[in-house]
Amino acid sequence: GAAGVESWYSDALGLRDVLLRAQARSRFALFGVSPSSRAVLGEDGWIFLAARGILDAERGALPLTTERLALWQRTLESRRDVCERAGAEFLFVLAPEKSSIYPEKLPRGYARRGPRPLDQLVAWLAAHSSVRVLDLRDVELAEKARDTADDPAYFPYGPHWTDRGLYAAYVRVLDALRGRFPALEPVPASALHWEFAPNEGDSWAARLRLDGVLRQRPIAIREIEGGYDCELGRSDRQQTIVWARGPDPRAPRLVFFHDSFGDRMRKLLVPHFSDSYLCWRDGFDPAAIVRERPDVVVQLYAERLLWNELPVPVRAPGDRELERAFDAACESVFVLDPRAEPPRVTAVGKTKLAPGADGLVVEQLAGTDMLELPDFPFAPGRRYVLRVDVESAAASWIDVGYRTARDPRYRRGQTFSGATTAGRAVVFIEMNEGGVLGPLRVRLGRGPGRFVVRALEVRALDG
Repeated sequence: GAAGVESWYSDALGLRDVLLRAQARSRFALFGVSPSSRAVLGEDGWIFLAARGILDAERGALPLTTERLALWQRTLESRRDVCERAGAEFLFVLAPEKSSIYPEKLPRGYARRGPRPLDQLVAWLAAHSSVRVLDLRDVELAEKARDTADDPAYFPYGPHWTDRGLYAAYVRVLDALRGRFPALEPVPASALHWEFAPNEGDSWAARLRLDGVLRQRPIAIREIEGGYDCELGRSDRQQTIVWARGPDPRAPRLVFFHDSFGDRMRKLLVPHFSDSYLCWRDGFDPAAIVRERPDVVVQLYAERLLWNELPVPVRAPGDRELERAFDAACESVFVLDPRAEPPRVTAVGKTKLAPGADGLVVEQLAGTDMLELPDFPFAPGRRYVLRVDVESAAASWIDVGYRTARDPRYRRGQTFSGATTAGRAVVFIEMNEGGVLGPLRVRLGRGPGRFVVRALEVRALDG
């Protein structure tokens, strides 16, 4: 098969990497084009990610639907409400994509033809809600105005902001929190040590086999390079979750959910808080709010989150609205018999299926492994609920992937999700999005694992 040929080719042709590198450099030198579809080369060799819809959104080709905007509103309001019930301030922060700040560096053909999702969300919330979204585009555009040839606000060859762009964002985040916590005064830039980084920083040049051709020498903050002054523990070597303690026990407590844009900001934030829970993870964990008892909850994510993640409103403890709606619904559109052989579901990827005494045993060997349900039509304007009775070793998320007529791919932004707990859990997932096409694909956890599905059913809600 093709995989075998590729494996043989990689092993047998010892100069393959040399030839690919030569091809990449010749394409760059002769035509100024990227050797990979995952990135494009813009003006002055600047690299922009083409994956995850970033450039489609820049062109206005991924507008948020009214349903998605309303769902974002409900989601952010529910997160705010969870925080307020715990006595905490909630701040949702969006880091702009590099293409939002440096559109003039994009190659030709990326002119904007429609609305940007972030513009849509800001306008929608201003008209319909009091929840706050901190949009950092004005901050980063101001930093861009201070650019020099050796010191841009974003990395020329990577997607993230440099430490100067990061510092400006950190100042704005603390400023947004000072209404309730006036002591959260940022460290002056002059009190930090700015120096050339020992490496090239965030760069895709090596992935495109253009290392040595495209070089950058970023200016970094030395204080970010070291460890935490008082680290209390971490969940793993990758620092997915870190607990840290600041110097003032009277300072507020922090919970900080973030993606890669917030990674280096952790080191700047920790000294301002008595205790910090730093979590590199998509989504919002209400259990962490209860457990950590924060005064401040900050979520900082890249702008791409708006079209790559379908938001999930947090349901208050004891909220059984979806369960009651499911029980009241009379129209069942799919029911899985977990003991049937063969199962009425199809394994996707390396998923292994085996009917067992307690239900359908599902082994996911990778994060891309899923179950595909038989296709059934989604009636326009109707709501559907998926009920899953599942047993797993660890808490995670169940993700339901779908396609649409506008984007007939299974991708990250086209998923419905619901949280699970360790052990046995019954999860209800609302599916309410215009233009859904099947078949649905269900991922029982966001990584490898063994699951026992005792029941799985989809019902169309009445009314």
